Amino acid sequence: MELRNDEFEEFCKADNPMLYKFPHLYNFVKTHIYFIIIHQQQVEGLFNKLDLNISLSLKQSKLQLASGKILKEDLTLDLKEIHTQRKKQKKKPPQDKQLPPFGEVVASNLFNCIIGNK
Repeated sequence: MELRNDEFEEFCKADNPMLYKFPHLYNFVKTHIYFIIIHQQQVEGLFNKLDLNISLSLKQSKLQLASGKILKEDLTLDLKEIHTQRKKQKKKPPQDKQLPPFGEVVASNLFNCIIGNK
């Protein structure tokens, strides 16, 4: 079955077009467009899993969700572990917390490292 122009025009002009009433158009959609959409969704899903702009933990979560079996017990254990780590961080006094390096010394070391490598 080949898509016919007159059938497509009738479909476009119809007030309430029902695809199944146009057999040539329906067949075209079923055999061509449907598979293009499925393929596009699969490619989109692949890029969502491999998105480089998301954090590592979010990537792991997406892959875990996509892989299938997720046990409720595993998730609750992971959440408990995260909560305990956060509580430990909050209980630490500010002087014990690891701060990212900044300031004049770090800037001059970075500058020397960049200039020294040239």
